[in-house]
Amino acid sequence: MLITVPMRARLALLGVLALGAPAISTAQKTYTNTIDAKPMSLTDKPFTAERVTRSVTHSESGNKETVQRVEYISRDSSGRIRFELRRTTDDVAAKPETEAIKTANEELPLQILIFDRAKGRTISIQPGMHVAWVKETGDNGDSLEQPRPFSAHFDGLLGMRPPPGVMFEDLGTRNIVGIEARGIKGTNLGREKDGEWQGRPILETEVWVSDDLAITLLKIVRNCKTNGENETSILNLKQEEPEPSLFEIPAGYTINPDTMPQPGWLTGSDKADRKAPASPPPSPGTANQD
Repeated sequence: MLITVPMRARLALLGVLALGAPAISTAQKTYTNTIDAKPMSLTDKPFTAERVTRSVTHSESGNKETVQRVEYISRDSSGRIRFELRRTTDDVAAKPETEAIKTANEELPLQILIFDRAKGRTISIQPGMHVAWVKETGDNGDSLEQPRPFSAHFDGLLGMRPPPGVMFEDLGTRNIVGIEARGIKGTNLGREKDGEWQGRPILETEVWVSDDLAITLLKIVRNCKTNGENETSILNLKQEEPEPSLFEIPAGYTINPDTMPQPGWLTGSDKADRKAPASPPPSPGTANQD
């Protein structure tokens, strides 16, 4: 079944990834977050996995460039979620440097983020500097129960009225890494400013989620105009309890150092928008209007 949705959802699925996508409004970003939800802080559903993001772009001269990033994700039975990621050397070099945080580039890329909703806190750990930042969030764990299926927001998108702009298609279910997944596909059609691409697909997003584990298993974004593609997939998924030490600050680390600024994601200035996972996003009908 293929249905179009209101103007307020235009480009919602497709603007997050840098594949030549047009800029999107705040309301459209709300829709993006609705479709591609972060893992839930769900109890009694532990797992460990790798999240691999592969980006393919093509230059005007026809050269193909592939970039890959690997993150390690863990969730324990109490609902704590841990992300371990490596920033590139270019990312590190682009940051302003002070004497307090000056260190070798090779020490900085590893960053660990821990979301502990039961205790109402978020933690950022920089192993290269042996420091950690802890921020109290005030959460009390009330939202750790799963009130509805993780894919429930798909139904809201598929059932909306059909003005032009974005089309959503229910892809049904399939098996991904041994887990049943439900999928949805969004297609953004070109507008008048897109010239010969007007009325033709210019961006496509395909998302597959697990209701059982409340995580996104696969997301593919394709730029039809540039033939670019960004794929994020879950690999090496194991439904087992991770080591408890993964969610603790190592001994000997300095906590909330006065001489070092907090990471942007803790202060709200990080454009990566790494907010604490929670319950599934609200129904699309609650999003702001364009």
